[in-house]
Amino acid sequence: MEYKRLTKKKLRDTDISIVLDEHNNVIVDRRLFEKFIKQHNRLAELEDKIEQGTLIELPCKVGDTVYVRENTWTWYNSSFNRAFIGGEFFVIGKITSIRITEKQTLIKVKATYKENPCKYTKRDYPISAIGKTVFLTREEAEIRLKELQE
Repeated sequence: MEYKRLTKKKLRDTDISIVLDEHNNVIVDRRLFEKFIKQHNRLAELEDKIEQGTLIELPCKVGDTVYVRENTWTWYNSSFNRAFIGGEFFVIGKITSIRITEKQTLIKVKATYKENPCKYTKRDYPISAIGKTVFLTREEAEIRLKELQE
């Protein structure tokens, strides 16, 4: 979606005039007015970050279930939950953390398991692996494998 700024810069209390009725009573509730100012200013901050290139939009969040190509999982264990998709096994895992380093953004995936957990159940993947070796849905994994086979 194309970005279009919705706000001007930050507002001050004096930037908005309050409507008064015929008895000079404020029509707008002060609490609602203050809430509007806070919401507007927060949106303006986010838009500033978009324009400065410092806002990161992530394709996933902590707690999401992911499907990881089994051949990229260094320490495979038979107790891992797996899915067979398009002729290939995938480890089913959960994103446990997202870490931004100087060089890249990493997602930590923890394998889910059928039985007793084993020692090597977590692995870091660069965010760029999403759509290549790490998939956010089973359907995405199926589509990618079909593309690779063509």
